[in-house]
This record gives sequence, C-alpha cells and structure tokens, in this order.
Amino acid sequence: MPTELRRRTIIAYLLWICLGWTGAHRFYCRKLRSGVFMLVSMLLWTFVWNIAYATLLITLPPVLAIVYLWGAAITVWLLSDLFLMPRWIRATTVLAPRV
Repeated sequence: MPTELRRRTIIAYLLWICLGWTGAHRFYCRKLRSGVFMLVSMLLWTFVWNIAYATLLITLPPVLAIVYLWGAAITVWLLSDLFLMPRWIRATTVLAPRV
C-alpha cells in the first residue's frame, strides 16, 4: 500500500473513531450527500431521544421501540462504513505513477 493511501486510510479511520456519528469520515472520503444525511439523522435522533427522555415519553413502548430501532440502524450504518472506507479512499486517491 503506497504511503499516501495508507495515510489517508488512517485519517479516515481516526475520523470514524472520534467523529463517526457526525459523518466526518464520509465527508473526508468525499461522500458529501450521505455525510450530510448521516449528520442530520444523528442530530434528529439525538433531539428526539432528549425530547422523549425529558417528557418521559421514553416509558411508552412504541416510542422506546422507534428510538432504539433508529439508533440501531445508525449503528449498523456506522459499522458498515468500517468495511467500505478503504474502497472509497482507493477510488478518490490519485497516486503518482511509479518511476
């Protein structure tokens, strides 16, 4: 693996670990639409969770199920990015030809 590709892969994984919930790794890999969608969906999930928790709606089974399923879907999405990121980085990294 060339040095530039390795460096970009490490940066993408560090972004995934530290700021994955914001979609920062997707922005770095030039997946702008899905990065914005991930950021917005996570912010909405956080807002809904806090409203439901603050108003004690979290004790209602349908609300609890929706909030947990939404969070689980985002978690699966984040975990799938672990396997997709190397492909994205290879596709967007232009390597200098070997001499």
